[in-house]
Amino acid sequence: MIAARNQPGSPLIGIIGCEGKWGKELGAFFKKKGCKVIGSDIGTRLANRQIVERTDVVIFSILPVSEAMRVMEAMGKFSRPEQLWLDVTSVKTEPCKAMLKSKADVAGLHPMFPPLKGNWERQSLIICPVRLSGRWQEWLDGAFSGQGLRVFREKPELHDSITAITQGIAHDLCVIGAIVMRKSGFDLATLIAHGGPVFKLLTGVIARVLGQNPEMYAGIQLHNEFVKSHLFWLSEEMKKAYEAVESGDKAELLRIFREAGRFFEDNLAASAALFEELRQMEMNRLNPHMLVLETEGGYGDQAGLLYDIAAVFKEHKVNLVSYVTKKIGEKQYRFEIATEKPLEFREVGESIRALEKLKGVKLLFHKTIA
Repeated sequence: MIAARNQPGSPLIGIIGCEGKWGKELGAFFKKKGCKVIGSDIGTRLANRQIVERTDVVIFSILPVSEAMRVMEAMGKFSRPEQLWLDVTSVKTEPCKAMLKSKADVAGLHPMFPPLKGNWERQSLIICPVRLSGRWQEWLDGAFSGQGLRVFREKPELHDSITAITQGIAHDLCVIGAIVMRKSGFDLATLIAHGGPVFKLLTGVIARVLGQNPEMYAGIQLHNEFVKSHLFWLSEEMKKAYEAVESGDKAELLRIFREAGRFFEDNLAASAALFEELRQMEMNRLNPHMLVLETEGGYGDQAGLLYDIAAVFKEHKVNLVSYVTKKIGEKQYRFEIATEKPLEFREVGESIRALEKLKGVKLLFHKTIA
């Protein structure tokens, strides 16, 4: 029990799946919050049962979803009424039902972002309270406050009905799109070279999805009960589009396009602005005079570091056309800098050599693109 540990605000946290990406992320997060964290995984000293028997808060961070639910149900007999059980699977209804078979309080968590080494600012976290006493509700509210997170609270069924679209169908579109590209017979480099900004950004999104663990993809498809009906609608709409093209029915194609546009009509301007921002970022990334630097050795919060970097270019009379700063971790930043002059110019080369000697930053790469 919390009260028995003399640390009412710092319960003992147990993570089952502690060696996975989210297991490590959550372990570091709660340690930073002042909690003691122990965990189990394949090959660890502690077993799952020991984690459940010893801890106040049990977090299941396991893939695939089917295995997570199997472990939850197997551990139920060792649970205690004063415990809190949490999970971080991408679906919520079925895992929450599995946790409810325990004696513990239960809530589902879904971070809508990948592990970011604690840099959770402006990210979204969904919490699905299922069976929560007042003390655990208060603790859960406080645990994720002050992180810059956007926290949403909703029932597991509502979560799954929404993410069936935002994850399930979004992933399907990417996977099917990649398969269609492969069946075209052209290699990806050729397609990208002939693609406009929409296609180039689309390939980036597809690559992001295909770079994830396929077990997560399969888990969302098979354990979110709402995906099947949305996938049926997708197949029906694709069939309508195919039949319109096959028959040369321009009126039907225009109807389909306008019907889709009506859904976005209240957000077209904002969506167009977001696309333009992403397009500009992509152009900057592919700029033939791009330099990328990262902070190192804890110098990310060093006062005046941006000024020191800019001063190098000023000293060598090199103009910059873009300067993008990204926070990539705790006290760690990345700087993407595009120069006006080609990198072969003497002044730019001297700037690069000076940056390599600058304390607190490392030069990742500089490139020219033919």
